[in-house]
Amino acid sequence: MTTTPGFVPFFSVSNANISASEQQQAEEEEEVAPLYDEMEHDDDTKVTPPTNISALEIEKESVNESPLPIAMTSWQKAYRIFVKVYIVCFALFFLFVTVILIGTEVEKVGVADNELDDPDYLYNMPEVCGYNPANGEFRTFMSELSAHDAAYNVSHCGECADCSNVDDIWILEETKNTLTETTTECAKMMMNPFKYGVGRDSVVECMREKVGFTLPCEDCWVDNVICDYNNCLFTCLKTTFLLGQSNNKGSGENLNDCLYCDEVMCGEEFVLCAGANRRRAGIVSDIARDDDSELCEKVDDGWLEEARADN
Repeated sequence: MTTTPGFVPFFSVSNANISASEQQQAEEEEEVAPLYDEMEHDDDTKVTPPTNISALEIEKESVNESPLPIAMTSWQKAYRIFVKVYIVCFALFFLFVTVILIGTEVEKVGVADNELDDPDYLYNMPEVCGYNPANGEFRTFMSELSAHDAAYNVSHCGECADCSNVDDIWILEETKNTLTETTTECAKMMMNPFKYGVGRDSVVECMREKVGFTLPCEDCWVDNVICDYNNCLFTCLKTTFLLGQSNNKGSGENLNDCLYCDEVMCGEEFVLCAGANRRRAGIVSDIARDDDSELCEKVDDGWLEEARADN
């Protein structure tokens, strides 16, 4: 078709407008496409990170995006410390109790192996320790009758030894209701380094300050404490700290486990060293006994008061 110069056909203009419209629409779609991609990624919880970002960078970003820890108040800190201290103390106490119970069972075996068939013979036997009021001498006699025949008073049952003198027997009489408690307190000093030190010297210092026996007699009592420490420690800890028992079980004459262990494991050695003790001297003490079998009945009345007056 021939056209006149300068004349543009109508359909050419229309085609040109359509081409321009399509090009504009394509450009708009290119601008909107990234937005649709972001929306799709937001809906998908598992978005694959771009391959050009390393795992270390991803970890750093996740750490940086994590919420900051909330600062604790002073009360919260104190509570957490208290809980930790409480748990540690409870664990230590549980360990302490366990050790005591195991040690007690071990000591029971030793007591059972050393039980005396007739312990009363140590305290109410034929031999006596006589006191001569004329010269103040103490001497062992084979019987009460032989002592009286020699003009001696019977001071206690059994042979004379390191505590067989007026001063020490007088202390036994004056402290008859407190001596057990006092010696128990002195025994505890072995484990208390803050007052007297530790070991045997601590017991010596305590006995010297609170009782006042003569030195030979004091040695017998301290040796007895050491014997108890070596043979009855856990039994006495259980009796004292865990059970809180008195000297006797209940209201009867049965000794508590600590005193019974002492009597079986250390009693014979002690009375041989001391000679005089409360039972042998006929002194009723704070430890309930069977007076008919466990208390010396041969002691002459009033001899101690007369001896004190003479001295």
